[in-house]
Amino acid sequence: MKHHLVLRACALLLAGTLAQAGTAVAQHSAPTDISHVYVFGDSLSDDGAGIAAINQLCHDDFLGRALCGTKRDSVRLGAGFYEGRYISDGPAAVDVMTHLLGQPPLRPAYRWSVPWLHLSLVGENYALAGAKAGPQLFFSLSDEIQAWADHRDGQPGDPLALHVILIGANDLIAAIKDPNDLTSVPTAIGQIQQAINTLIGHGARRFLVYKFIDFAELPRYRQEPNAQVRTRATQMTQAFNAGIDALIVPPGVTLMRFDMAPLWNFVKQQSFVQKVDYKTACVQLVTELLNQIESSPERNVLKSASFLPGCDAQQLPNRLFFDDVHPSGYFHQLLGAASYDFVVESLTGQCAVHTWGDDSAAALPAAGVRGLMGSVYSFQNPAVAANEDFRLTGLDARSAYGSFPMNEQDSAFWQFTGTQPTTMCGTAFRTRMNEWDAKLKQGAAVAAGDVQPARRGDQFFVWNFYVGRVEYFEFLDPDNDGSYHFFPADGASDNRWWKRIR
Repeated sequence: MKHHLVLRACALLLAGTLAQAGTAVAQHSAPTDISHVYVFGDSLSDDGAGIAAINQLCHDDFLGRALCGTKRDSVRLGAGFYEGRYISDGPAAVDVMTHLLGQPPLRPAYRWSVPWLHLSLVGENYALAGAKAGPQLFFSLSDEIQAWADHRDGQPGDPLALHVILIGANDLIAAIKDPNDLTSVPTAIGQIQQAINTLIGHGARRFLVYKFIDFAELPRYRQEPNAQVRTRATQMTQAFNAGIDALIVPPGVTLMRFDMAPLWNFVKQQSFVQKVDYKTACVQLVTELLNQIESSPERNVLKSASFLPGCDAQQLPNRLFFDDVHPSGYFHQLLGAASYDFVVESLTGQCAVHTWGDDSAAALPAAGVRGLMGSVYSFQNPAVAANEDFRLTGLDARSAYGSFPMNEQDSAFWQFTGTQPTTMCGTAFRTRMNEWDAKLKQGAAVAAGDVQPARRGDQFFVWNFYVGRVEYFEFLDPDNDGSYHFFPADGASDNRWWKRIR
């Protein structure tokens, strides 16, 4: 038995070393029967269609003068914008999710026609920066749906394909800006319902739609001095999310509603521990791009990111927001990972699993070790011929994680969940659990706007470095003030503030 344990420890050490080096120990396989992914939305999902369409419009003899001040030879996004086509410093959440689903990379797509100009790009991602769910002159949601239908040229939709609709931010911003605007949000919801109905009419049977985080949490409104504007931001978000809840589909159609609010609460806690800024923007917002193009003296317009004071390209990976409304590449990665978990769990009834180092759609050296706490990772260990599952429960200040621990033990990064699939999936974990280190310590007061005090009954996980394992507790709130003290460190007992669970 002693020799067996030694050999197993050596095998696990070797496996962990391979994982830390980024070697593909476990092969990524498709976790669902999803055949394709199609995306409809705005700049939160645009992976190049927007800037490509603007470039073509500005290059036209007539539209170039009308929209862009003069005919332009080219219009491009430059330094600071990922691959010169994303309104962020990394791929969008839909790209991350698609990558984790084992699908080919999404290609930008659009179709728009006037008598003298026909713009068409065949692909899977019809999202366009600036698009609204409600009607507008260029590239509304209905235009994106029509482009998808036209590209299918009468062929029926694929019932196994996933149709992602992530739109409504521009409608919400318009409603927040005008206190007399009573139509933007209900109109947006009506158009989303119509889009779903149209897609169903073409044979689509699977949909993923999104409910937003409270817009008052965005840097634009968090820093707004007018309290009434912040209140309206919250109210309009609630109205939009209620509309998403009210969407209907007929029997035989799957409509998955991803609620960003619980994820945002969890990501704030993860960011608080990692010293990642979740409050402020890093880059000057690219507002009214056509106006900026129109005022440019250049025939070849190159719009590069302009960093705000206190931020630069090196700081950006430790921010959750790119500009005052758009997520950073890091936040996109976390949202994409959570979306992947949610879709897999919704369609299969089983926990989604991740592979070490396969967390991002970006081929960047540091991207593969940045994960979302709560995710379950499956490790097929060839040295011991066993499948081992781990939950990511810790990250260091660089948002990175290390190799899997040896000997079926926990570590500061990982909780060993066993050799059988866990029953606590990533979505449920992040909805129920709180990160102990992100909350109050020793009863100290929390700063206004920071992670809020706990409530009686809240569940927490913590890396107990005294006994070397991850533990779970329920907060008892004995003083009725939301503040708490240190958890019982002996690995066995409860104390005045904490009840041991699981």
